[in-house]
Amino acid sequence: MMELLGVQTADGLAKLGYKVIGWDLEWAHYTKDGTPVQSVQVIYK
Repeated sequence: MMELLGVQTADGLAKLGYKVIGWDLEWAHYTKDGTPVQSVQVIYK
């Protein structure tokens, strides 16, 4: 059910012209201080 809601939300945003990108799932952080492991440029690729 939650997955379907996410899909519906993403589809609704796309219809409004937004691009939904799941970068937050790919961006790893150090547990010690929460800083990102990868740079923005690496994630963007």
